[in-house]
Amino acid sequence: MAVGISKPLEVKAPIQPDRIILIQGNSLMAISYPAGSDYKGVLGSLYGKGSIMSLFQGQSDLLEQICFCESSFREEVCSYAGCHSGMGLCGFIPNTWNETIERMKKAEAYLPKKCDVPILSVEGFETDKCHPVFNAECNIIVAEWLLKTDGSSHWNPSKGCWGK
Repeated sequence: MAVGISKPLEVKAPIQPDRIILIQGNSLMAISYPAGSDYKGVLGSLYGKGSIMSLFQGQSDLLEQICFCESSFREEVCSYAGCHSGMGLCGFIPNTWNETIERMKKAEAYLPKKCDVPILSVEGFETDKCHPVFNAECNIIVAEWLLKTDGSSHWNPSKGCWGK
């Protein structure tokens, strides 16, 4: 005898667009940037990453929106197309990460030693996420400098989400 749902699930109230999440395997990912709601607290608690939200204190709201759109505040995420297409909170591609940390060193910008590690290859990144690009603090430091220096153009592919 097959086991299944005996009756359709009932929705008691209309689903609000700013509350929609997508469940993929065992991951939750917000579909839209829920402006005006407590998305940070909700996502932070869902992922157990409440401490990530504290890293945005004193940072630009735009960076926070970009990180939400790029990763839903998941620090160890790779793009759906693979790690070569975006990694970490802000969705860095290897060349952008490498060039940015080199530019930061030349500019004598604040860059903790633990963050100063180039990406030599993305091979193995799908399973081994020990590189600083997957460290929330490093990702935010590098992204904030890049945003202040170059503007938001590096994140134009996700502008439909954060540019609202």
